[in-house]
Amino acid sequence: SVASAALDNARATCRRAERRVAALVNDDKAFNIEILRYLNRLSDLCWLLARKIEQARDGDSG
Repeated sequence: SVASAALDNARATCRRAERRVAALVNDDKAFNIEILRYLNRLSDLCWLLARKIEQARDGDSG
């Protein structure tokens, strides 16, 4: 579905941001690690919501 594809795209964007922030954390130990944790959880949420949408769609058609 369009919604699950958008969430998959959002997850990829979150993961890309997470990798960039991780590089900053490695360079500057004073960097706020909570940002990295937030991005990780946000990407997890995007994945979960996309799967739930797909599951609901498959349930409706079956």
